[in-house]
Amino acid sequence: MGSVAAASISGRESRVIDGALFDEVRDKRDRAAGMIAVPAYQYPMLVTFGDVTDPLSVKMVDPKDLAASFGTGIRLKSVTLEVTDEPVTEGVVVEKLRWLTIIWPSKLDGKRYETIQAENRLANSLEVGAFTTEVPK
Repeated sequence: MGSVAAASISGRESRVIDGALFDEVRDKRDRAAGMIAVPAYQYPMLVTFGDVTDPLSVKMVDPKDLAASFGTGIRLKSVTLEVTDEPVTEGVVVEKLRWLTIIWPSKLDGKRYETIQAENRLANSLEVGAFTTEVPK
């Protein structure tokens, strides 16, 4: 089975960022207060790669229909945020998607700027920052 990556929740696909959700996270951050349910309208954009070594193989994943991307019986039950005092993990995304350091600061399709004329609109709309804040270092 493939893997799914969460791209930015920057408002793509008519997503709305509810300030109250992030206020709740902020208010609980010092207390490691547990999980917070993310409403479906605030789910991040989900993508997968047909070939993790090829940024052009990016494909959108419909959170309401994971079976279309991953097969029968696969579904997304919920998304949660959890405030924790665990140390921040580093390097995991860059290790899996090694090309992130190579294509930065460009889009996944190698173009510097987003354009509606791009051959692969999804790859042209996503950049390194949609997957990690660790590049460049």
